[in-house]
Amino acid sequence: MGYGHAMRVHHLRHKEVSSLNFSDFPYGITVTVIGMGVTFATLALLACICIGLRKIFPYKEEEEGQKE
Repeated sequence: MGYGHAMRVHHLRHKEVSSLNFSDFPYGITVTVIGMGVTFATLALLACICIGLRKIFPYKEEEEGQKE
């Protein structure tokens, strides 16, 4: 699978995108919006996991006399 295979795959993918009548700018904007949406959804999921872990394992401050 050399360079020729990669060019054929790229050509096929480009042909599929071209068949949807996307020009470069709308395609770029679409990819950007989808990428940002996935990024923010992942950040929201991680934030929910952190909040859940804080509720499961609450922070307990140590008292001055009980240091080990």
